[in-house]
Amino acid sequence: AEALSAGMQTVLDKEREFEQESNRIAAQKQALELQIRNLQLGAGEADPRLARIAEQVGGVLLSDVYDDISIIDAPYYSALYGPARSALVVLDLEGAIERLKKLEDCPEDIYLIQGNPDSFDEDLVEADELGGAVLVRTSKRQVRFSRYPELPLFGRAAREKRIEQLDLEREGLIEGYAKAAFEQQKYHRLYGHFRDFIGQHLDIAFLPDPENQVQTKQAELRALQGAMAECDKQLAEAKAAAAQLTRHIQLVQGMLPFAHLFDETDLAARLEAARADVEALKIAEAFVAQHGKALEKLESLVQVLRQDPQDLAALQAAFDEVNEQLAEQKRRCYALDQLVARLSHFAYQDAQDLLGKASEMSERLKEKLKAAELAARTTIEQHKQIALRHTEALQLRTALNSSVEAKRQTLAEFEQELGAMGLTLSDDMEEKSRAHKKEIEELLIRTRSRRTSAEAQLQVTKREIESLGGRLKLEGKDYFGARKSLVGHKASWSRVVRLARETDVEKRLNKRELAYLDSDELRSMSDKALGALRVAVAHDEALRDALRLSEGNRSTEQKVAFYVQVYRYLKRSHPQRHHPLGRSGEA
Repeated sequence: AEALSAGMQTVLDKEREFEQESNRIAAQKQALELQIRNLQLGAGEADPRLARIAEQVGGVLLSDVYDDISIIDAPYYSALYGPARSALVVLDLEGAIERLKKLEDCPEDIYLIQGNPDSFDEDLVEADELGGAVLVRTSKRQVRFSRYPELPLFGRAAREKRIEQLDLEREGLIEGYAKAAFEQQKYHRLYGHFRDFIGQHLDIAFLPDPENQVQTKQAELRALQGAMAECDKQLAEAKAAAAQLTRHIQLVQGMLPFAHLFDETDLAARLEAARADVEALKIAEAFVAQHGKALEKLESLVQVLRQDPQDLAALQAAFDEVNEQLAEQKRRCYALDQLVARLSHFAYQDAQDLLGKASEMSERLKEKLKAAELAARTTIEQHKQIALRHTEALQLRTALNSSVEAKRQTLAEFEQELGAMGLTLSDDMEEKSRAHKKEIEELLIRTRSRRTSAEAQLQVTKREIESLGGRLKLEGKDYFGARKSLVGHKASWSRVVRLARETDVEKRLNKRELAYLDSDELRSMSDKALGALRVAVAHDEALRDALRLSEGNRSTEQKVAFYVQVYRYLKRSHPQRHHPLGRSGEA
């Protein structure tokens, strides 16, 4: 009972352990599936409510702005924006703030960045790369040090890679959950078997102690075994007595044929005579054993030995006489045989009649001979034809026998193969096979039609893929060209910002109202500023050279360098006078 209770407790503990394991794996799987759904929806690690809030405030998620970055750039941009990775990019910052005040279901922290989502300027913050990290300076007294994340989720490529990793982890969790659930069910069934066993046999515990009954039964068994041993001994003795009686009965039955001799009085004399005969027989047996070979030789001459040798001359004369009579009778028999054989030739009257008909008979015989010869030739030809046909028939029979044997062997092999495959031959097997063949043919026709349509669809799909591939190449070429141009502009702008920072004109360049002007307005301001500056630098050769280098739409750095030189010149020449670089610097 203790062992059974301990076993049940162990099984119950195992069931609970695997149940907890399956629940834990199910919770992990649900968490992974939630992450995968969020990543598939583009939310990434951001709060899912931000997408709804972005629509309400008229903005775009920052992750959507950088959705097309490569997986190589994802760690950099993820560290660059830090906690602001889930920020909202809006055109109207004040209007977005007013809309946020009216919302109730919001995350605790919401980052807003003012900018155009279609042409977003990422140089809003000052950042320096430090190997595997980024140092972001938000103000003169506040910086942020962010390392590159090991699993970046910024950008579609990074999210897709993370989704693949999560899918692999989910497959492993599904397999682990299946194993844990199987083990739980196994131990649950085992515990149920234990419970059923106890329920069925619980009444045994309330029965009387079976040990006393066992001892009583064992004593009765020993007594019965002793009685059986005594009975076996008596039975063996009875069998021995019965066997002895059987032998006595057999002896009596063997003596029954001689029972009549018990009444005779001359048995002694007859016994002596029998003994004398036995002695004589033994002597004769010894003589035969000694002269057996000689007796065998004389056995063939028994008839001769029985004759008296003195009557040999008379016997010889009688033999010769009988022999001569036999020869005479043989001659007569031969003469009679010859006479009977020639008896037809003794009819002379018929012979004379035949002489007149000799020529006619000769003609008839000749005709019959010709007919017989013709019949013989015909018969010979027929015999040859029949022999030839017989030979061909034999050859055909041999070929047919060989074919039959081969077919029988093939049939036996087919029967063995069908038996190995588990098929049993039956009378309606041919009909079933024909019906199955018809079904397979119909399935083949349908499969071929589906294959034809699939091949046509494949050709259409290939043409679409080729067309999409061509478009992808063109758009990829345009994209890489635009990306290269963007990178060049960003690098140029970084150099401009560095130059402005070094020359202390950064505040004049980074004005908020300039960020919302289009290219035509900025170009108009720049042209006006250049018109004013040409007059101011007409007397200075160095400034004229700088102005000539800055002319053109692609010489942004030279223009800024020219404005810096003019600003320094005017600052040195007229330190208290207001000069036109205010608007030019703004441009």
